[in-house]
Amino acid sequence: MVWSTAFPRPRGDWSGVTALGGLACGVVDLPIGLLVLAVGMLKNGAPRLRTICIATAILPLSLPIVAQLLLLRRHCP
Repeated sequence: MVWSTAFPRPRGDWSGVTALGGLACGVVDLPIGLLVLAVGMLKNGAPRLRTICIATAILPLSLPIVAQLLLLRRHCP
């Protein structure tokens, strides 16, 4: 979604779907990011793997924010 927001197709059929894609990005990525973050916060496990899980959770949690920022910067006057 971030890619399609940053580099949109020419105007036409897809011009109104970009904003809905940002919402879909949040609907899909937020539960995945929260699940990975919850697994990383569990106390039973190797500390190194917990750190990797927490660091990995940053990516899916930040993608909806990045998509919305790109949408506002590139598509809204």
